[in-house]
Amino acid sequence: MKRLLFFALFASALITVSSCKKAIRGCTNPSATNYNSKADEDDGSCKYPAVVYGCTDPSATNYNQYATVNNGSCTYTSTPACQINNTGWLVFSSTKSNPYDCYVNSVYVGRCAAGSTLSVTRPANSSYSLRALQYSGYAIYPSDYTTTSGALPQCYSITWTF
Repeated sequence: MKRLLFFALFASALITVSSCKKAIRGCTNPSATNYNSKADEDDGSCKYPAVVYGCTDPSATNYNQYATVNNGSCTYTSTPACQINNTGWLVFSSTKSNPYDCYVNSVYVGRCAAGSTLSVTRPANSSYSLRALQYSGYAIYPSDYTTTSGALPQCYSITWTF
């Protein structure tokens, strides 16, 4: 009986000592950037990565001002014209002091004034070749710039600076 009483007192003391262990407070969520693997009590301090998925288009009805990555969830009250018409834009951006005649796929699309831009609406998913030829009234030996690129994405603007 003495042994049983001793064992009971020892077990009670052990439980009392172990219950005095202080909890380690911290972030207990492994997906947080400040996760503490030793914490056994969440203190609400968890911090998460700066990436926030959502709609990043301000013209959409469900625009999320905190979103940092567009997840393709944007919705609109009406369909953007570029989606209806399946178009995109090519933008000529001239840094030159003289005007240039601008061409898309060898077709004249307008004059690029000195130091300005010229925007051209084109069918989406079509390939394109751009050319800027210095207007003939300004040089004996005109400058000629060309570039070729892949397909123009729908509702997308590509700027070519020359």
